[in-house]
Amino acid sequence: MGGEQYQAAWPGARFALCGSLSHQLGGGADRFPEPDRAAAQARGIELLPFSCHHTPEQVAAWREHFARWLGEGRFVFPQTIVEGGIKEVPGAFLSMLKGSYRGNVTVRLA
Repeated sequence: MGGEQYQAAWPGARFALCGSLSHQLGGGADRFPEPDRAAAQARGIELLPFSCHHTPEQVAAWREHFARWLGEGRFVFPQTIVEGGIKEVPGAFLSMLKGSYRGNVTVRLA
């Protein structure tokens, strides 16, 4: 397990592991590394499982909480609006591919 976020993590950081069982699949170059839980624990980093299997009650509770948090402004989705119409689409697309923008990119046509 690695990556920039992991390397920069402070004690108390929490990572959600999605697809961590993939290390059991494949062989050689197709095999993903297994997370080093002992090293993470020594750094004070918590590795938590992530699952998409939820009960209808959990899904309903999440929707209720998320809607309230969104209304309170606790979640903010970055977006960029490019002005200038259709002629700006190619440039905006290339800039997006280069990573010049964060979040949703919209070109205002009118």
